[in-house]
Amino acid sequence: MQSKLVTILLFFAASLNIFVSSCSDRTVNDGEPWYSSIGPSYNCAWYEYFSTTCGIIGNSYENFGLVAIEACCACGGGT
Repeated sequence: MQSKLVTILLFFAASLNIFVSSCSDRTVNDGEPWYSSIGPSYNCAWYEYFSTTCGIIGNSYENFGLVAIEACCACGGGT
């Protein structure tokens, strides 16, 4: 019975996407968060908030040798 309850709880946790991710957004040489060449406001938090932008411009606006799909967990990048 207990294993069935665990299975049900894991199913609901997965469907609600409440698992903690071990991914970290990339930082630049001084340890500051990465941001696109558009400007500092366009960082990984911005890409996460506007999640559809990853597929639209996530491979553009390279800065510090990275684009969002490489730097941001929300776009499938990060470390």
